[in-house]
Amino acid sequence: MQGPVLAVVDATGDQIIVWGVDLGAKSPQASRMCGAWVIAADETNKLQLLVAGRLVVTTLAGAAALYAAEITVAGRLDVAATLVAANEALDAVQAAFEAEQAVRPKSKKMADVRWPTLPEALDVDNPALIDAPPNVRRALSVARWLAVLARGWEDAEAKRTAHAQLQALGGQEARCLPLVLVQPEAAGAPSLRTVR
Repeated sequence: MQGPVLAVVDATGDQIIVWGVDLGAKSPQASRMCGAWVIAADETNKLQLLVAGRLVVTTLAGAAALYAAEITVAGRLDVAATLVAANEALDAVQAAFEAEQAVRPKSKKMADVRWPTLPEALDVDNPALIDAPPNVRRALSVARWLAVLARGWEDAEAKRTAHAQLQALGGQEARCLPLVLVQPEAAGAPSLRTVR
């Protein structure tokens, strides 16, 4: 499973905060947090380099900073819709598991699977804050939430691929977290597109 590294972008006062999060497969010992930068608001070239080719999650202040710097990003992750897509995918796997169990004789039942619980919904502008310096607290809180979501998805996929009967739903290899992007329409209204 290979997933993207995305950038969480926030801004406070005259600083822009960018936190990298790897959504791809990791060993349990490896961190999904893959870089943090605090740059001056006028360092637009640096900001461009940090978000170039990356999906982003932005706070309102982060989006305003990107707009002011006239930076176009590869795409913006819709965290709420991504969480819904991940939960729906897990529900489908559970339904497939239950359907398989229903047709098996009692002596051939599979052991119940305890699927990981994905995190609660996230408000990127008002996340549950962690203990960190005030200027990076919001970006770090969002980045950690994304890391927890990615780890939960990875754990669920490891359990799904361990059951031959569930591999029909998504294949033998672990799937990437189903990312849902906000795509601007010509009229300016956002639309959603799922990347699988």
